[in-house]
Amino acid sequence: MAENELTTAADVNGLMEFYGSEAGEAEERFRSSVSEMKLVPKLKMNKDTLDTALTLGDTNVSRRQWYFTFVDVFGTRSLWPPEKDKTEWGKRPVCSIGFTDPNTFRNGSETASGKWLINESYPHPYDRGEVKVGDMLSFECKRCPWNRFESRNEWEHKDSSSKAKACNESRAFFVRPMVRGRQLPIANEDIFEFAPDPIVDKFALMNVSMGTNRGAIEEIFLKSAARKIPVPAAVFKMTIKKNDSGGFTFASMVIEFAGIVSRDTFVNIIKPLSKEVREFAARNSNVVLTDDDIPI
Repeated sequence: MAENELTTAADVNGLMEFYGSEAGEAEERFRSSVSEMKLVPKLKMNKDTLDTALTLGDTNVSRRQWYFTFVDVFGTRSLWPPEKDKTEWGKRPVCSIGFTDPNTFRNGSETASGKWLINESYPHPYDRGEVKVGDMLSFECKRCPWNRFESRNEWEHKDSSSKAKACNESRAFFVRPMVRGRQLPIANEDIFEFAPDPIVDKFALMNVSMGTNRGAIEEIFLKSAARKIPVPAAVFKMTIKKNDSGGFTFASMVIEFAGIVSRDTFVNIIKPLSKEVREFAARNSNVVLTDDDIPI
């Protein structure tokens, strides 16, 4: 193909695919210099525009609604400095837990432990002077005062009616964006078959607050179970809404069941992706998520 023949987006995409097929060892050596977390597209809700943006590097695609297959889910926790101190403190949480089994957060049988960054501004709740600034100290969540309901008010030094915890529990969803195909012959419902959206090569990461999205997160499983469909075979339409509670403004998900993936998509794409996601989460279980990765 001559250079002057690159007249359409399809022509350019074809050339990019050709370059991709020719990538060799040099490409892998460059890739090894970049944190694996930076190579995963991130999805982030915007409470002002009500769009959700997918970002990777300098690429940014915003949509009012997305269709997703939820490939897998992990739990995370982050105790961030109060809003007034975030600029000075930076992007690192005071205490955090990376990708882990959400079951470790169950009330009454909690086994999770966070990693507290010893610092001069926010002392460890049970610090006896045995560690120095900059150390990371493992700490049981069930003992932490900031993992209790209504602790956010004290942490933020606000007089509000919020019942929230200071420590933000989240769900890290590994999703595959999808595009709608043919309508399925199901009575009384507009249900469609979906195919992978080429906007991503594999999966994207969306981290959402459990406290503000608990209902929507439950709906993902309940709507799948009601139709006897495994969650990774179901497709959901996701939009967001703006909320205001206890003086805090935040975005939350709205989830609607939209359809299913095809058999070929499930066998040849979703199932292999599930294995890749588990391996990725295991490799990055100790990675501290920055505020580029957390929800609004």
